[in-house]
Amino acid sequence: MSFCDLCRLSAGNVRRGGIKSLLCALSVCVAICSVSVISGLSTSAQSAVTREIDSAGIDCIALYTDSDGFTFSPAEFPEIFSEVQGVKAAMPLAMQYGTVSLRNKKQSAGILGVNEQLFDVLSIHLLYGRTLQAHDVLTGANVAVIDSQLAVEFYERENIVGKSLLLKSGSAYETYEIIGIVEPQTDGLNRLVGGQIPTVVYTPYTALDNMLGENTADKLAVSCLAGTDEQAVAETIVQRLHSINPDIKFKYENLSGYTEVFKKIVNVLTIFITGIAAISVIVGGIGVMNSMVSSVERRTREIGVYMALGATRKDILKCFLVEAVIVCIAGGLTGGALSAGVLQLVKQILGLNTRVVSILLGAVAGAGVCGILFGIIPAWAACRLNPIDAIRDE
Repeated sequence: MSFCDLCRLSAGNVRRGGIKSLLCALSVCVAICSVSVISGLSTSAQSAVTREIDSAGIDCIALYTDSDGFTFSPAEFPEIFSEVQGVKAAMPLAMQYGTVSLRNKKQSAGILGVNEQLFDVLSIHLLYGRTLQAHDVLTGANVAVIDSQLAVEFYERENIVGKSLLLKSGSAYETYEIIGIVEPQTDGLNRLVGGQIPTVVYTPYTALDNMLGENTADKLAVSCLAGTDEQAVAETIVQRLHSINPDIKFKYENLSGYTEVFKKIVNVLTIFITGIAAISVIVGGIGVMNSMVSSVERRTREIGVYMALGATRKDILKCFLVEAVIVCIAGGLTGGALSAGVLQLVKQILGLNTRVVSILLGAVAGAGVCGILFGIIPAWAACRLNPIDAIRDE
């Protein structure tokens, strides 16, 4: 029996099944649609969360101490670069909360005092202008780098390099010139956590010291070279700092390690949710198998006639297997189309990036595999029938 004849015969048997075939296809359709939608949404959400975490630029080791009044000195940086292997860049870090004012508009802000190593330590992308330079830090220049989201809120455009803003922390305030615009870092995270993360403004830590009248760099941010054991680097730096300041106890946090752990948790949750949804495919497949078993029992005499006319056991096996695959693929195509429509709607509403084509291909492939897995047992039962006993069946 040729493959075309086999497909025509199987398709005819599916049509003869009537409502049973339709219900089997419907069960597969619902299963494939639910898995595709949940998988698509989970994957898109995972990508969005990962992208927002990466855009926040949290990719460094933070060193600090609980000792009151201790601040890091620039003289300690050469010690770190020369004595510790794997360090890419290091900078002092001072964090103050305050407000940023521009064009009679005011907004809460996190004021970060940094140095010229900002873009080497944090994963930040410059859009306009320039970054901080060594002479800015050396002279304590009142210059600032802000993100484009803040620029749009104040000026309704991204490039506002050269404009001035007012930074205030406590009772201290100063006017700063905007020298650079970077990609938004908190906008996406604010959507995720409900708007609790303030806007970040970067300025030389020396300028922040001048504004507040005291040393503020109580943390040290260090980035490592690719492939470096970050924990080992952090422990070495702590030991080196302790040798310079024996009375101070230093601690560290691997912020990039936290982001990696968070990403792994998101990956596990995505797999777990998709796995739960996949149970519906198993349920739909069992329905197909039950229908095919019933079909074999109902068509026992027909199978005997096929064998008497020369059909081999392999032909019978293929015929019932193709029937199951046709039913499942029909349901899979319908379910895939429905899920593609739902995901496209979600994309327009929420802005999540969904891969409709890959989801359709995955739906069809999954339906085909479902048909083979759950159709093999009924097909095997059909091909093992004795031709004489099958013909005598009433």
